[in-house]
Amino acid sequence: PDSFHYSSNLFFTFGYDLGVVYSKNASVNLAHSYYLKNTNEIKYYSIHELHHAGFVMLKNNIMPSLDITNYKEMTQLIEYLTHLEGMGTFVPLDIRKKENAMNIDKDYIALQDSGLMKEYEKEFFYIYFHFKNNPDSLITEEDWAKLSILSDKKRLWYRVGASMAQIIDKNLGRKKLVSLISEPSENFINTYLMIKDK
Repeated sequence: PDSFHYSSNLFFTFGYDLGVVYSKNASVNLAHSYYLKNTNEIKYYSIHELHHAGFVMLKNNIMPSLDITNYKEMTQLIEYLTHLEGMGTFVPLDIRKKENAMNIDKDYIALQDSGLMKEYEKEFFYIYFHFKNNPDSLITEEDWAKLSILSDKKRLWYRVGASMAQIIDKNLGRKKLVSLISEPSENFINTYLMIKDK
C-alpha cells in the first residue's frame, strides 16, 4: 500500500530451509542445495521471503498457530498460508518472465501448465471446503495429512494461491490485490471465487 513503511531485513544463513520469515524479518539459506545448483534463484527467493516479511507486518505481526483442534481453526490456517505463500510466489513472477526464469523452479513450471493447475485447484478446494463446511469438527491425524498436500507434496497453497493472485491482479488490479493483504485472508479466497463465479 502507498502508506506502508517497509522496514524489514533479509538475513543470509547457512542451514535449514530455502528461506523463512519471522515477524518482520526474513532469511535465505545460502547453503541450500537448491541455491548451490541454481544461484540465480537466490534473488527470486529473496523477493519471495521479503514479501512475506511485509505481508506479516500488514497482518500486525500475527501468524497462525499450529496448536489448533477444530476445522474452523484449520480453515483459517489454510486461508492465511494460501494467501501468504500464494502472494510470495506471485510477486517475483513478472521479473522471472522478463529474465526467462520460469523453467527451473517447479512452482513456476506448474503455473504454466493450465491443465495441471485446474487439477490442483480442484484438489485445493476439495480440501478447503472439507474443513470450511464443517467448522465444529475436531481435527484428526488424517486431517493433518491433508495439510501436507497443501504444503509439501503438491505445494497447493503456493501454486493455487499464486494462480488466485494472478487472476485477482488481472481482473481487479494490483491495488485491490495489495489491499487484500491487510484484510482477513478469507477475503483473498472469496475475492477469487467471486471472479471465478462471474
